[in-house]
Amino acid sequence: SFRHGDYTNSLYIYKKFAEAGYELAQLNAALLEHKINDNLHQALRLYQLAADQSNPDALLAIGHIHFRHLLNYDLAAKFFISSYQFGRNAEAAFYLGFLYQTGLGIHKDWHLAKRHYQLAAQLNPLEGTWPSRLGLIFLYLDPFLSPSFLSMLLHPQQYHTIFPPTSSHDIFLQINQLLASTHHDHLLIISL
Repeated sequence: SFRHGDYTNSLYIYKKFAEAGYELAQLNAALLEHKINDNLHQALRLYQLAADQSNPDALLAIGHIHFRHLLNYDLAAKFFISSYQFGRNAEAAFYLGFLYQTGLGIHKDWHLAKRHYQLAAQLNPLEGTWPSRLGLIFLYLDPFLSPSFLSMLLHPQQYHTIFPPTSSHDIFLQINQLLASTHHDHLLIISL
């Protein structure tokens, strides 16, 4: 009935099997509740039944819901970690890279961010390579996109104590001086 677009009947059947403990039925019922009925509460309950059986796809889906809909990054990180540990899930590894990079729901750690982006590409070379490369590019650009660095570039006159005025006003020289005068552990990861 699902193939013919009868989602109501399919959901009813999947729910019956889901309550009986069938993991695949739990995932399918949760997916229908989430995507067709837009019922996050019911979808979370059904995903949790499958997650209780250590299903990495269910753990990933719960992480997605907490990340995208509920904006609970602490719980999202917990479920992405579990999904990665139980299933070596490339998508979970990518999200962990992002969370480590931004410090959302987990401590900020550029080294772990880089490791997880690389793991995502290794685990799924066909679909994980380009998102991981983009993640690494933004990871490497992150120090230069910080508000203090952008402020320095936009208002150099406020930073004359850091950068004494020179006749050439070489911005690259000034950037190198700033980076050399401050401690940036995360810049060590730039070497590929």
